[in-house]
Amino acid sequence: MKYIRDFVLLFAILTVVAVGAQKNTASAAESSITMTELYESGDYDAARKNASDLGQIVTVSSLEEFQMFRKACIEDATYRLRGISFVQKQDIIASDITTSYDETTERILIKQGGEVIASLEQRTGSQASYLYEGTTYVKTTWAELGLSKAMNTAESNDFLYFDGTYDGKGYRLRGFLGVNDYLVTYYKNSFFYMIGTTGSVKNVVAEDCLMMGCGVIAYSVLANGSIENCTMDRICIYGETVGSLAASMTRATVIGCTVKNSDLVLKRDYHGKEGQEDSFGSVGGIAGQTDWGSLIQDCRVTDTRLFGVDDLYVYVGGIVGRTYDDGNDSKSLSLVIKRCISDVSIQQSYCAGGVLGMQRTAVEINSCLSIAQMQLFPDESEAGGVVGRIESGDRLQVVNTCSINSGSAYRSGGMIGNIWNVPNDFVLRNCLVLGRSRGSMYGSLSVNIPTGREDNITYCYVAKGTGNYFAEESQELYNCATVTTAQLTGTETSEPILQSPIYNQYYSLVELLNYYGSKYGYSTWILSDQQYPIPLAYDNLPSLEQLEQAWEDMKDDPNSTPSPIPAPTITPTPAPTKTPEPDPTLVTIPSPTKTPSALPTPTKTPNTVTSSPGQSSENLWLQGMKVTAQPTKKVTIRWNVNKAADGIVIYQRTGKGKFRKIGQCSGSRTKFVWKRAKAGKKYTFRIQAYADRQGKRVYGKVASRRIQMPYLKTPVYRLSVGVNALHQKYMQIALKKYQGSHIEIYLKKEKGRFAKAAMRTNKIAPYKGKIRFTYQKGGTVYYCKLRTYRVQNGKKRYSGYSRILKIRT
Repeated sequence: MKYIRDFVLLFAILTVVAVGAQKNTASAAESSITMTELYESGDYDAARKNASDLGQIVTVSSLEEFQMFRKACIEDATYRLRGISFVQKQDIIASDITTSYDETTERILIKQGGEVIASLEQRTGSQASYLYEGTTYVKTTWAELGLSKAMNTAESNDFLYFDGTYDGKGYRLRGFLGVNDYLVTYYKNSFFYMIGTTGSVKNVVAEDCLMMGCGVIAYSVLANGSIENCTMDRICIYGETVGSLAASMTRATVIGCTVKNSDLVLKRDYHGKEGQEDSFGSVGGIAGQTDWGSLIQDCRVTDTRLFGVDDLYVYVGGIVGRTYDDGNDSKSLSLVIKRCISDVSIQQSYCAGGVLGMQRTAVEINSCLSIAQMQLFPDESEAGGVVGRIESGDRLQVVNTCSINSGSAYRSGGMIGNIWNVPNDFVLRNCLVLGRSRGSMYGSLSVNIPTGREDNITYCYVAKGTGNYFAEESQELYNCATVTTAQLTGTETSEPILQSPIYNQYYSLVELLNYYGSKYGYSTWILSDQQYPIPLAYDNLPSLEQLEQAWEDMKDDPNSTPSPIPAPTITPTPAPTKTPEPDPTLVTIPSPTKTPSALPTPTKTPNTVTSSPGQSSENLWLQGMKVTAQPTKKVTIRWNVNKAADGIVIYQRTGKGKFRKIGQCSGSRTKFVWKRAKAGKKYTFRIQAYADRQGKRVYGKVASRRIQMPYLKTPVYRLSVGVNALHQKYMQIALKKYQGSHIEIYLKKEKGRFAKAAMRTNKIAPYKGKIRFTYQKGGTVYYCKLRTYRVQNGKKRYSGYSRILKIRT
């Protein structure tokens, strides 16, 4: 009985405790107020006390409440909302706009429903908006465009710091405009102004936002402030110091953030001018600039374009644009970039790096993956797969990092562009270079290495075909090696990577990288799906075959502009899908007399492939060979069936290179698809049938076709007829989807031949995409095909030909 009584007593106690716990939990759950309640009370002192004593949070659940939150930051600037926790409870949609940068017109485009409604000029730096009407830009206001609610409505001339915490809970902040009708202080436009010493922002998702002169989250992040697990998607930022999350960072932390599908643009006509040598422009995928003591870790910048300007003193980096010296340079106060992925395109810059544009303070880059594509054309430009330029600083360490860059600059290096002033503590260790650089001076590791500092580069590896370590002769590097494809894939069994007695048992590079890296606690290298080592898991990588082709293409003419390594995804040129109805330029329908070829004329090729064994046989000849190309790396080869064939072999060569086998299929097949082509490249394809007869393999004649891959996507258009205000009959071509700035149109009558239509101008009117041809008499059937192009370095870069459409006038 005693035991029963004790058990009953214990059960009663546990019940009381459990009930009490439930009450406390319920009390904690109820310990929240809305942003409306806080703002209307204006009692921020009480909110701070309740947050401290009761763990109270402030909920933000609408666009109006988010604007209240931003006003509260200004009104409580003395205390900076310190200690108050804000939690977002749902998606907050300010507008349905989308934004992007159009490099052809040098404008930031603002669209609704796919139609351009306004734009901002990059060159002048004006924050005023312009509405496109016909052929002119008419100044307007955001209110007239119906976008007032999307703007920052809080006004202040003070430096504003947010020192509370904000948890977005993964909900979206979408369609915001960090702009004003007039030129105002730039740092006000970000969501959280400046994040102070105790400020923290996490789990915020920003989509389709435009910010001027700042980052989306903050203009700057100061000592001990942090940004964690935030996502920036389809954002556009424009200013003098540009970073997606923050323009500037000092002793701050950014962890686990993602930036994707975005455009970061430096303002023109500001930097690089006489008298402005100290005004360095900088663009960074995460931050435009940092000074000292910051950490950027586990971040990704993917499918993002970074635009500088062609003048001097502009620095662009996939993660950080530049570091600058404020007198606090110290080993213990380094910028650390760790376990980050940079998959970016960098254009129009003086100095660029896949991870860091320019180093001037202590920096450590550890276990990063850079897949930057950089095309820098100015004289004296510098590009590095990881760091663009080293100027000074107490130390620079680049360790356990892989560079798959495609760089073209005056000085270009696979890891480092130019070592201007080597740091005292300089380390380049346990790294791999797979991209090949080009320029007047280029090296697989760096353009140069100061004499006597070669020992600072250890256990670094470059793929065979990427070139010499440095542009100039240097003494042999300690335990560095050029590795073969077999060593990259881990299939080598006979040739050790290094001849050192310590390491000569390693034939696989991934094993050697991990052996040495384990001593320093670096991230573990893995063999990617593309079968070469990388320090971080990432799917969108070029294949070894594509890399080898890029190395081969660069051998003969290292100073020319390279064809970039195929990017994981293609960022399309902004193309309108809906267009206004201004009167177009009228032109007259030509009389078609000449037929253009839809594809390059095939070159004659020999009847046999020299590498093919056996005898030839006439009845195995494949007829009706056709080759079609798409700008998405895909080539389709078709032929007529040959019932005598047992199998078919497909060969390909690039330019005037050697033929190589790319596929084989059964004799009953009539199509083969090759998915590894590159834009603008000229390819020759050969097909050859074979049959096994009496124990011997007999081959037929070779069929061959040559084709050039288009640079731009194939346009989509629509034909219609109508009558204008002057009672003129017209046939209209309306572009629905396209890339490029110019167009060529080919027309023919029902029994005629295609001829290029004479036009007053081949330039496509911005945001309109409509062309009209007048005619006198109707009743004629016309067939139409077209292609678009853009002019780059004096050369036309074409799209594929469109579908042929017909219409009766």
